[in-house]
Amino acid sequence: MTKVIISPLFLEYRQAMASILEQVRREYAIGGVKACSYQEPFVSCADAISSQPGLVRPPGIEIVTCGDHIAIRDGRVDQLIQFWTWGDFGPLHVDVHLLDEEGKVLESSAALPNETLLNHWGFVIDMEAGDHRSLTLRAIVTDRLGGMGVQTVSLPLR
Repeated sequence: MTKVIISPLFLEYRQAMASILEQVRREYAIGGVKACSYQEPFVSCADAISSQPGLVRPPGIEIVTCGDHIAIRDGRVDQLIQFWTWGDFGPLHVDVHLLDEEGKVLESSAALPNETLLNHWGFVIDMEAGDHRSLTLRAIVTDRLGGMGVQTVSLPLR
């Protein structure tokens, strides 16, 4: 068993940071005003704002695809993948990684934000289908404070 000695100075710092985070959290939940800018049914605003003082939830991401598979046309995979994001401090960027069955990275890039729809992002898969039977899509959202949320989905190729 390891014993850790925490100095009173560190405890004061921790309490000060918790107080600041609580103040910021309260500002985002001003009476009757919804702080979240995403749309239902992904997460309600009450769920997105942490109920415990001093704690901030990481951002979230939902992968929205067209159906339960990725289509192959003329030997190529060419499909738009869309994402909804949410978070107390607003999503800053979304990184997308496309993996094959063995976990090898086939494509890695940033998703593009939608100009007209807040917290909506898009990513176009454009590659040769090859011998792949399925693809794993991993999306990582990062907020302004460095918090991260990850969503992974495996989709068969048809």
